[in-house]
Amino acid sequence: MRRTAVLCSLLVSFTASAADEARVSVDDQGRVVARIAVAASADEVKAVLADPKGTLAALSPETLSVQTTTEGRCEMVDRKTRGVWRPFAFRAKRCPTAHGWTETLVASDDFTAYAAEWEVEDSDDGTTEVVYTIQTEINAPVPRALVRTNLKTAAGDMLKRLAGLFRRGSARH
Repeated sequence: MRRTAVLCSLLVSFTASAADEARVSVDDQGRVVARIAVAASADEVKAVLADPKGTLAALSPETLSVQTTTEGRCEMVDRKTRGVWRPFAFRAKRCPTAHGWTETLVASDDFTAYAAEWEVEDSDDGTTEVVYTIQTEINAPVPRALVRTNLKTAAGDMLKRLAGLFRRGSARH
């Protein structure tokens, strides 16, 4: 009987941790695509992602600072992130979409390309599917494969932190 209880406990632990795992891949356009199921409604997840200089920035330890200014329906987002030899800085335009947000590069000396998209949608099982797609090209002599590998790790970790907010209940209002 005790052995069955231990096995059930291990199965529950494994299932909980597997549910928090982000699935990260690279699509045929070279973009990193990270997906995760979050135990919250789409509105609750969108509330977290709607705050680029607060909660959203805190999900990424690579983000050093964020400033925003409103521009119509969109925001201009100035970010500093950890770089290869020094912090990287860029300005992006962040606009709402039907299912989340898109960001496109406006200006940077450090990036030659940057585009990101957040898609948030309720799933039939009561969770919310979050898809984060990002592509960057840096203006430095660093192999693309290394940049993409680091981006895959960062995107997956960020989505795991997002799911963790709701697992602990700290992001619920």
